[in-house]
Amino acid sequence: VIFGIVLFAYTQCGYHLFGCQLETFKDFKSSILTLFRLILGDFDFRAMETASPALGRVFFLCYVFFVFFFLLNMFLAIINDTYSQVKGAGESDLNNFELGDYFKNGYNNLLGQAGFARNKNI
Repeated sequence: VIFGIVLFAYTQCGYHLFGCQLETFKDFKSSILTLFRLILGDFDFRAMETASPALGRVFFLCYVFFVFFFLLNMFLAIINDTYSQVKGAGESDLNNFELGDYFKNGYNNLLGQAGFARNKNI
């Protein structure tokens, strides 16, 4: 939701700054597509700089900084949430799936079913 708001704001800003001069910002739809392409690395910085020398640079740098900062934070939040879930699930299972306990229980069951008396010191 927040990414959509940021994208919408930069789309409006790009439309107002470059709409009359650049074909890629001629309407709202093409402005959104241009900003998505800019995120992916396909952009024409010279055209933006030629259309508006001072504001073109500021627009480009601010957009790239904020969007990549936001996307990186989203990625880290997803990783952190997943790590917390996995860690919490691992703590609740404590020793249920340890390999040594598994083999010990299997050995004890095998001896019990075979009818051998088992020494408890093992």
